[in-house]
Formats: sequence, structure tokens, C-alpha cells
Amino acid sequence: MTAEPDARPSPMEILFSPAERWGWVFRPPRAVTRSPERNKPPAAQHGEDLAVTWRRWRQRILEFETAEVHRYLNEPWWLSSRPEQPWSVIPVFGGTRIGWEALLATLGTSMLASGDNLTIANLSEWPLTASLAELATARGISVGRATISARESSLDLFEGLGSEELISLVLNALATEDPGAHRREHMEDRALLRAIAVQLKPHVNLGRLRSALRILLREAPLSEEDAQLSADEFDALTEMFGQEIRTGTDLLGRSYQLEHALQELSFFARLPVTTGGAGEAMTPAARTAGQVPQLLLYDVAHDMDMHEHDLGADLLVQRLLRRLTDMGTSSGAGDVLAIAGADRLYQRTLDRLLALAETRRLRVLLMFNRLRDHALGALGASDTCVFMRLSDYREAAHAAEQVGRSHKFVLSQITKTRGVAYDEGTSRSSGREQGRSTSSTFGGQFSVSHSANVGVSQSEGTSTSRNVSTSDSESSQRVYEFDLEPREVQALPATAMFLVEQARGASALADCDPTIAFQAKLG
Repeated sequence: MTAEPDARPSPMEILFSPAERWGWVFRPPRAVTRSPERNKPPAAQHGEDLAVTWRRWRQRILEFETAEVHRYLNEPWWLSSRPEQPWSVIPVFGGTRIGWEALLATLGTSMLASGDNLTIANLSEWPLTASLAELATARGISVGRATISARESSLDLFEGLGSEELISLVLNALATEDPGAHRREHMEDRALLRAIAVQLKPHVNLGRLRSALRILLREAPLSEEDAQLSADEFDALTEMFGQEIRTGTDLLGRSYQLEHALQELSFFARLPVTTGGAGEAMTPAARTAGQVPQLLLYDVAHDMDMHEHDLGADLLVQRLLRRLTDMGTSSGAGDVLAIAGADRLYQRTLDRLLALAETRRLRVLLMFNRLRDHALGALGASDTCVFMRLSDYREAAHAAEQVGRSHKFVLSQITKTRGVAYDEGTSRSSGREQGRSTSSTFGGQFSVSHSANVGVSQSEGTSTSRNVSTSDSESSQRVYEFDLEPREVQALPATAMFLVEQARGASALADCDPTIAFQAKLG
């Protein structure tokens, strides 16, 4: 006799099932209950033997309790968790390296199985994509990797850009945190760079832009090979602005600031670049030929100083946004962009991300290590958000506020009263009775008699009583408190998370550990 094959899907098939999954919710089944007929023995039925009636009664009890045991053993304990409503942006706040890697693996596998194109930009200090890349490779999904590094970079951030794209990228990277406060300067810089680009076309790059700005400043152009200018270009730039404009406007000051800023950006243009990987997905040829891998992984290495790292992260996200924008009109699949370490992005880049997610077929996952600064602005950008472990109490309190409060009745006072009364009394009484009588008799014989009596009575009594009384009382009051206490957010396990949907007023505690796929009771 051969055993029946196990019909349960393998963990790999569970992870790559084509249904969005953020994690699993643990919901153990209801405990086995005994039949309610156990305490209701049947009475004799008219025309039926009592033994038959009892046999049927015991059979009904057995069938009910057997079905209960079967239900308990076969109901799933882990149910998939996902937002009920469609989403375009979901911010994730808090978490650890283990938690973020688990979330990307669990969510990423389900999205890849659904046919979505997934791009992950890792701006954090942690290696996060190894598990997902290994799973995708084992499943036969194409994976592309690229790294921005001072030692060896596999991505040229400026390759394949036209003059207008290059100018936009430069100005966006150099914008302030509040671009509205310096909008006039931003427009003047754009106009100046456009005018210079007209003289340099068709070959416009960072080096040639810097050389052109140095000519406007009456300085020698750069000597690098990619910054060379022809004699005609040199003459055209020299005669570009007259003396009146040069002295009556801030042309020289703006040119100096732009040249200095382009010098900082040139750091990334001079990085040693190797070919292949996800970097080729940025090129127009790869997009036209449809050779873009389904999973693209980008990392910004931490072998640069903090300023260069943040600038490189912002440049990377801008290039990714432009690539996804160009692909949005031609790609039939949905595009998902996950940014781990979104704390490093500037506010105007976040605003652009949110705007693109609302207007195009692009879903954005923003993973913030902390809940502060401009991460608070992203908190209200979506009806759905995720909270993982937040160690800081103030940040945990923000998370609790976002989950919301509700009215509830809580025990407010307990009163216990005990009283003892004692009553003791003594009574005494005494009495004295005294009497005298005299009698005389005259007759044949004279006689006289006297009598006297004295009586004394005395009584004494004592009484004691003890009364004990006790009373207990409890009172409740209606309060308006957190549904989720801040300490619960602080104490979350590494892979646990609260998935909050504000529009539905619902929140669920889930676990994004991909090894849960090995559990036997999955829903």
C-alpha cells in the first residue's frame, strides 16, 4: 500500500504565489467544543424504543465532536496579510536589518510572481537584498545588480542623458530643501545652463559644462579629455554676454556657484565604471530592446563621505524615476519601486516620488529607519502605512497616534470597606424589705405577740455584643485611549509589523518572516 503524495505546495511555491503578500497573521483556530447535547439526555419518544433514542443521541454527539476535532486540525493558523485597498505609496517606519530583509523577501517574491517589475534602491547601511536575489535566481527570474562605489562602480549616473535631461538632473540634485524659497534662482540657473548647452550641442556633458562656466568667469577651461572645447565654442562662449550684463547682474555669482556645484557632481562622473548588471537597464538601448531584468537591485556603497553618499543616493533615485517614467507608457506590467533608507532623500525628491506615484502606474515603497524630519510628512501621504520596531518612545508615540484612539471602559476605582462595632454593658439592682407586726388578745387570758421581718434582694447582669460589616465596590469610566500603546511598538520582534489602513480604521499585527512558508498550517 503506497502513501498518498503530499498535496501541500512547497515553500518556494508559497512564496512565489501570484498574490500580494506582506506577511502572515497568526490566528489560531477556535478551541474544540463539546456537543451541547451532552447535558441534554433525550426523553423517551412515542413509538420508539428508548435504547434506539439514546443510540441516536450518542451518534449525534460523536459526529459533532469529530467534526470539531477535524476543523481544529485542518484550519490554517497563519493567514496572508495584505492591504484591502489598492495603494500607490506605502511608507514603512522603523525596523532592523533582519526585519527589512525579511519584508523585501516576502513582499518581493509575491510581486515578482504577479508579473510586476521590481526595482529596489538600497540607500541604507545594511545589505538587504541577498535573500530576495537568491530566491529569484532559484526561481529563474532575471536579476540585475548595480552599485555606486568610490572604488568600482557598475553604474554611470550620467550616461545616455540628453542636454535637457542632464540640466534637470543637475538642478534637481543641487536644489535646496525648500525649492519654492529660491524658485527665481532655480529658473535663472536653468536658463543659463540651457543657453550654454545650445553652444555645446550635440555633445553636452558635465565636464564641458564646467569648462563653459569657467570661460564665462574668464578662467581657463578644464584640461580633461571629456571637457575639451573647440575654438568656435570658445569664441561663442566668450562673446555670449556683454559687459553690461556681466556687471549689472548676478551672472558671475551664479556661474561661480554652478561651476562649484558641478565640480561636486563630477565626483560621480569620474567613478571607475564596469559594464553589465543593472546599470545597463538605464540605457535607452536596453529599454527599447526589452532587455531590462524583472528584478533590479541598486546599492550605494558606504566608501564615500556622508555628503557624497547622500548626493549619490539622490542622483540614483532621480535616474530611477526618469527610467520608470519613460517605461511607464510602454510597459504592460506594473512597476514597483522600493527605496530602503528613504531618510537620506531630500524633501523635494520625496515630493516628486509621491506625485509620480499618484499620476502614473507606479507603486512606491518608502522604508524609513526613523520616524522624524520629513518622514513625518510621508506619514500622511497614504491611507496605508506599516510600523515595525521603533525604539525611540517619541517615534513610537507618533506611530500610536497614527493607529488612532478609541473609547473604552476601564476600571477606575476599587473600594473596600470593613467596619467593626462593639457594645458592652453591665447592670446591677438591689432591694431591701422590712416589716413589723403586733397583735394583742383579751379574753380569759391576756396575750401579746410581736413579729418583725427583714428581706434583702440583690441582682447583677452583664451583656456584650460585636457587629462586623464589610462592603466591596468597583467603578468604571469611559476613556479615550490609544488602540496601540507606544510600548507595544517598542517591543515588536524583528520581523513583526503593524499594517495600518486608516480609511478602513483597521490595523493588523503580522509577521513578514519568509520562513513561515515552511509552516504546515498556512492559509
